[in-house]
Amino acid sequence: MKDDYSIKFSFITACYMSEANIEKTIQSVLSQTYPNIEYVIVDGGSTDHTLDLIRKYEDRIDTVISERDEGIYDAFNKGIQAATGDIIYFLNSDDVLEDNTVIEDVANYFYQRKGLLALYGNVRVVDGSYCSLQGRKLTLNDLKMGHRPSHQSFFAKKSILLQAGCFDTSYRIAADFDLMIKLFKEYGTSMDYFPRTVALFQLGGVSSNYRTRWKMLQESERIIHKHFIENVDLMSTEFQNNALYREWLEQWLVSGRGITRKIKDIGLRKAVVFGTLKTALYLLSDLRREEIETVCFIDNDVNKQGSYLEGVPIHGSEWLMENRDAYDVILLSVESTSDRIIMEQLRERLGAQTSIYSWKELIG
Repeated sequence: MKDDYSIKFSFITACYMSEANIEKTIQSVLSQTYPNIEYVIVDGGSTDHTLDLIRKYEDRIDTVISERDEGIYDAFNKGIQAATGDIIYFLNSDDVLEDNTVIEDVANYFYQRKGLLALYGNVRVVDGSYCSLQGRKLTLNDLKMGHRPSHQSFFAKKSILLQAGCFDTSYRIAADFDLMIKLFKEYGTSMDYFPRTVALFQLGGVSSNYRTRWKMLQESERIIHKHFIENVDLMSTEFQNNALYREWLEQWLVSGRGITRKIKDIGLRKAVVFGTLKTALYLLSDLRREEIETVCFIDNDVNKQGSYLEGVPIHGSEWLMENRDAYDVILLSVESTSDRIIMEQLRERLGAQTSIYSWKELIG
């Protein structure tokens, strides 16, 4: 792109009682180097200082709608209707863009790929002191399993959002998942994964609140069945893992023993943790308590490789083949039901005698 700013982006932020975070969200949008951005804020009728903070920037915000709505997806739909840009992007009121050149880079990607209708990238997810980078290329089969791009990383032509019917507000928590499936099914060949971190996403919204997570999983199961005529059980894994986490905690509190004491008792002292989600952090704490060395984390996401988690390096799975003498046990921190599949794949590559345990096997 050579100073061609003809693509117009419409940013939509839905907010309600957001005085604690709305200003940093606004500032992250207004600080973008790309000049052709329209900003639409849809407020649900806040009675705190949210609107006062928005008014501080009213000369740079194109449209402000403040009225009662039927939830975040109703607000997003209002924003789509009010937007005049070519490409729509949704940024929540407690999230911020990764840096001030994000839209410059996204625009370049669209310019270089004529005919592209949508793209999605990575998000940095913050949950208290834990931060992880999430995002990868997805297929329809991934969506069938409940995986989806974060809407904070997703950019789409307004025309395809309108053709897809925008957000179905009968879904209170997972309407973005429903819309993503529609778009992947209809326009998948004209959508790309862009390996760029787009936004910093704060957990704590309605879809990440534990009290409403069950409803999100239930909605997601119905959405998958509607689109693929397949029954999936997303909730059983959640139930199983929650029970195991509780048993792990009780074991730690009651006996003072971590679950990794088992591998210590058989003489294993140098562990590799396969995975980098929250269970991996729990395992790291457990290993440190038992004075077992955590050599590294393994993650096949190239965006995470070469970085550190709690001071421990993250490598790709090829590292396991190249550094067999550096570890004596692999601990799977996988939070899905694919433990056995991964274990079999690793043993095929590393040999049947390789010591590999799932975190679930160590409990009890």
